[in-house]
Amino acid sequence: MVRQRVIVTILSLLAILPAAIDLPAQEVVDLPDRDQPLDADFEEIFRVGVREGE
Repeated sequence: MVRQRVIVTILSLLAILPAAIDLPAQEVVDLPDRDQPLDADFEEIFRVGVREGE
């Protein structure tokens, strides 16, 4: 009975341990306060068809 409690206690601690350790799993990125406009001047690389006509 005591052995079973010890095993349950150890397994409980092993289950809780990863949550207690602060691991750097994600990178925090600071964004600017305002949105920045993007230039819409894109270089044409490939086109299928024409803009006007058949």
